[in-house]
Amino acid sequence: MLMIQPSQTPPGGPQGEWFEPPGRSIDLSSILAMTRRQIWVFVAVTCLSLAVGVAYILLAEPQYTAASSILIDTRATRAVEGASGPSVLGSDKSDNYIDNQVEVIKSDSIALAVVRKLDLTNNRLFLQDSLMGLVIKAVTSVLNQWFNFPMPAAPTGDALRMTVVLRLQTGLDVHRVPNTSVIAVNYTLSDPALAARIAQAYASAYLENQYAAREDTSNRARAWLEERIEELSRKSLEAGLAIQRFRTENNLVSAGGKLITDQQLSELNTQLTLARAETARMQARYLRIQDILDAGRTDALVGAALEDTVINGLRSKFLDAAKREAEISSRLGPDHTQAVSLREEMRQYDKLILAELKRIADSYRNDFEVAKAREQSLKDGLASLAGVSAAENVQTLKLGELERREETLRILHRSLLQRVQEANQLESFPIAEARIITDAATPLIPSYPRKVLTLAVSLIGGAMLGAGLGLLRDFGDHSLRTGMQIRDIVGTEFLGNLPQVAPAMERAPPDRVQLAEEREFHSPPMMRYVAQAPLSSYAETLRGVKVAADLSLQDGASKVIGVTSVLTDEGKSTTAKNFASLLALQGARTLLIDADLRNPGLTSAITPLAEGGLVEALLAEASLNSLILRETDTGLLFLPASGNRRLTDTSNLLTSARMRDLLRWARERFDYVVLDLPPLGPVVDVRAAAPLLSGLLVVVEWGRTPRKLVREMVLSDKIIRDCCLGIVFNKVNTKILSKYEQLGSRQRESYRRYYYDA
Repeated sequence: MLMIQPSQTPPGGPQGEWFEPPGRSIDLSSILAMTRRQIWVFVAVTCLSLAVGVAYILLAEPQYTAASSILIDTRATRAVEGASGPSVLGSDKSDNYIDNQVEVIKSDSIALAVVRKLDLTNNRLFLQDSLMGLVIKAVTSVLNQWFNFPMPAAPTGDALRMTVVLRLQTGLDVHRVPNTSVIAVNYTLSDPALAARIAQAYASAYLENQYAAREDTSNRARAWLEERIEELSRKSLEAGLAIQRFRTENNLVSAGGKLITDQQLSELNTQLTLARAETARMQARYLRIQDILDAGRTDALVGAALEDTVINGLRSKFLDAAKREAEISSRLGPDHTQAVSLREEMRQYDKLILAELKRIADSYRNDFEVAKAREQSLKDGLASLAGVSAAENVQTLKLGELERREETLRILHRSLLQRVQEANQLESFPIAEARIITDAATPLIPSYPRKVLTLAVSLIGGAMLGAGLGLLRDFGDHSLRTGMQIRDIVGTEFLGNLPQVAPAMERAPPDRVQLAEEREFHSPPMMRYVAQAPLSSYAETLRGVKVAADLSLQDGASKVIGVTSVLTDEGKSTTAKNFASLLALQGARTLLIDADLRNPGLTSAITPLAEGGLVEALLAEASLNSLILRETDTGLLFLPASGNRRLTDTSNLLTSARMRDLLRWARERFDYVVLDLPPLGPVVDVRAAAPLLSGLLVVVEWGRTPRKLVREMVLSDKIIRDCCLGIVFNKVNTKILSKYEQLGSRQRESYRRYYYDA
């Protein structure tokens, strides 16, 4: 639930303790009440918005929209171009190609073509102004006459055409249909037939523009290609002749596309690579067998030893002797003569095998030396040939550069010849990338204004605006309107509502006749309303004030009750007079004193011809008994403020000792003493006189006085806060009040059975 906290916490409550008003909650009942209060604002704004929408529909000039559709299809041109290779014009289309064509249709060139085709510069139907245009032209003419502005001359020639183009483009709408290759061309105008003609003319002008652009591009491309081919042919021939002259001048002989020296170098490089590999292999074989000999390992495996019959025979004999030595040693012992003889025989076999391996090693060393000699021979031959080739390197580089240039020119020449052939073939295919798929037809139903949409927008917009204004108006009301607000926001008692009186009674002239001999007076109609309508709700509220005063002030003594307000013109004097008259009508001895010495409105309304009053009594210029007047029909005694005297130190006068004596004298003789005090806002008289009062009644004009100001005035001073009996609303509109209270209008109407208003 939304809580709206007050902006400031009041300094204290009516009993003196700190008081913080509760938050304002907004629930369903509050929303319904708010809606009921602001229903006329909502209805009025909604009806006004709907009326504006209806007027707009009735006054707006109908507009008709004709539509034509163009399909952008590049498949046909791509099929033709693909038959002979890529197109001279380039057939690759980017993703935004169709968007580019939309801008082409919107361009001035297409618009000028449409203007020329339909002769729109002489078409009166197209050039006539709309209703809004006529109004603008009339207003402009009047302003020009008032301020003597020079009238612009009518455009002619190119200026006229550009003016027509600008006007033509205002009604054009060109857009791509989403997710398709179709462009919609729509034109809106007040004349449906002319709108259809313009839309169709736009589509036709675009196709003609495409054909012309394609033909122009093809012609320019072919002319450029032919010129370029001729130039390349001449340059290619010159490059070939330059190559031949260079070969002849530098005696460069080639075979198979290469110079002879280069071929020999290549062959020697290959042989040298193989020789180096063979030398490395021989060296590895020789080093291997040399390591075996150094280690004395006759059992090591060597490729040549495996194939040597002598070594194989010696190893067989060695193995046989070893076998027999092992048998004899195991049977007769290792020291047997046969065992020792066999071991000596085995050593002899080892020596023979090792000697044979040395012979193989010598063979390997010879092979290694031969390989090294061959490798060195190839190196020497390559070095001598490289010296011969070094002299030809510069010439070879120049020759290569000439050959590359000649090859490049030849390729370009061949490519351009192929493109020229393709361009000549494409000229025989009159195929365009765009075609009209929907011709513009004369529209039968106006596209503008859209009546249903306009009415819906007017209704919904008016409803939203009315609801917003009503909400702002309700939340912008910072006045007090209900007793609950008095209790929750101000923190004091609410004593009732004083309704507005009939306008006729308010306008009735006051009876200002004063009977000086009898010292009696007659009050104006509003000042004696409780006497004229004792059964009215107005009188009943004042009776409630009396009951509240009697319950709050139960000390048995006479009661001095002050009546004040927060601001001026809230009706405190009228309330004080009627409250005092009510007390007098009920038989209570009552004295009414006009204590508003700055602005004695009560004295001016009741006894404008009085020659003295409270001021003279306090200044001891006249006796009190001679200053008191009596109302004829109620018996109320009244002490005016003064004659024609105006004072500045009224607060000191109200708190003087003579004022205390006067009130003490009044307490002894009257049951109620009612003081009409000044407002709380303008002056400090009430704060000064508050200690002399038994209670204080605050009058607040309903729906006018700001609630924050009421809180500050009532609760800012502890003395006023403590003596305040409560607040009463004045000038209450009971019909509107029912929309703020939980008590509905039906229940409030039932209360009228108990009241009788005059």
